[in-house]
Amino acid sequence: PCDPTVAPGAIPSSKEIDLSSLTIGYFADDGFFAPSPAIRRAVDQSVEALKSVGANVVPFEQADALETWEIQFRQFGADGGLWLRSFLHGSRSDTSIQKALLLSRIPTALRRVLPPLLSSIGQTSLAGVLQRAPESRLSAYGYQSVLEQQQAFRQTFRRRLNEQQID
Repeated sequence: PCDPTVAPGAIPSSKEIDLSSLTIGYFADDGFFAPSPAIRRAVDQSVEALKSVGANVVPFEQADALETWEIQFRQFGADGGLWLRSFLHGSRSDTSIQKALLLSRIPTALRRVLPPLLSSIGQTSLAGVLQRAPESRLSAYGYQSVLEQQQAFRQTFRRRLNEQQID
């Protein structure tokens, strides 16, 4: 699918791009779900490969990962996780997605009491998401508010890229 916020246009061949004129941002860990060693290694190798061809590669100070997961969790859970389960039916899914599916089925009443319990056993990230996304299902109005939150987050993300002068 195409991104409606980006004007259509031809993408030049990578051989036509002067990488030394680009500043490329990266991060290996979103601070919420720790990446596997293979993912971390792939990011490190990519950084080194880009540097070796002259790109300016810098750490990207990303936006709030907890907000990212709150938005996704609220979207996944808007219908109690029904759409996502249907979409993933029959396929193996990553443990973080399995966790999101499980969380999307937690009733609203339980979501309100779980955060302090989770925090007490060291699950502060998970507690934070549940605290920021206390509804188990959303109304049409609630879902629209999540879409607006997502749009605001995208604008913040783009602003951060611009502030850090990342291409």
